[in-house]
Amino acid sequence: MKDEYSAHTALDQHLPGSETGPMMVATLRRVVGVLVFLSACSGFLAAEPTNLGSFLGDAVSVRTVSGAIYQGVLQQVMEDRVELLVPDGEIVQLARSQIETVTAIVSTAGGRGFYEDSASNRLIIMPTGFPMDAGEFQVADQEIIAVTGSYGINDWLSVWGGVSIPGAVFSLRGSVTLGETTGLSAGTFVGISWFGLVDGPVVLPYALASIGEEDNNFTVGSGFMMTFVDGFRIPGAVLTLGGKRTLTSSTAIVTENWIVWAERWNYLSASDTVETYWSAVPLVVAPAVAFRIANNRLSWDIGAVVPFIIQNGENRALYLVDPVIPIPILSLTYRIQ
Repeated sequence: MKDEYSAHTALDQHLPGSETGPMMVATLRRVVGVLVFLSACSGFLAAEPTNLGSFLGDAVSVRTVSGAIYQGVLQQVMEDRVELLVPDGEIVQLARSQIETVTAIVSTAGGRGFYEDSASNRLIIMPTGFPMDAGEFQVADQEIIAVTGSYGINDWLSVWGGVSIPGAVFSLRGSVTLGETTGLSAGTFVGISWFGLVDGPVVLPYALASIGEEDNNFTVGSGFMMTFVDGFRIPGAVLTLGGKRTLTSSTAIVTENWIVWAERWNYLSASDTVETYWSAVPLVVAPAVAFRIANNRLSWDIGAVVPFIIQNGENRALYLVDPVIPIPILSLTYRIQ
């Protein structure tokens, strides 16, 4: 009983608002042994951290040589293994020989400090300015029919491909971090269309900047559309504003807001011709927000986007297209590696 009480107390100190009770005690009795052994085909042995004892009783994030991440309160440090009390009340055992890094979690973050997100480098559709980890592989499904995959080639270059809602099918981007609170990214999307503005292949170079952390940030991005159908031209431009805020150890609010400008057409009845022109008024304004349920492997988004379409009539008169109907957002992201 003393061990159970001590373990529960340690977790309560790092997860404000958690409740004690028989259910938690019963959960603590279900000790889950996760012993990670060296794979014969790995070809290398990581250097084991020697200062594990200094983290005893603290909230930590442990990364293994296989790339897996475990978060919890470090309960025991033994000769061959360590024990972590994870947020769901279970005790996880890790072989010391397989521990690559141990990082302290800032205690002032409370339960939010334990937040893990398989889609940490992405908002709803758009990426953030922060890079993917080298070797990280994600598969995402949006609105059931749109499936994409992302892969971190190294610490600064990643590739993305699949079928997305706006129409992009491929992207290559490079990312760098400045200190611990700024991420910058630049790349290009290649697609078959973009919001239906162009019939035919399009290219969309873009740049992104994120301020904050991977799981708590404000992100701004912009780009312009290029097409080579019937000659080179730039038929559209886009500005995006978004961000993410963690709420608890497993939930967050994600927002993404698109502002799209495009060439407009005006029919001149007197000469029976069509003129093209640009307007400072955007063609589409599409705010979106989603509630994310997340962990290290699987994340769910449930939310809505409200597209406001501003059309033009004769004599360049502008009007809001009716009706304005919210579109549900349902997506999931699975991190394979």
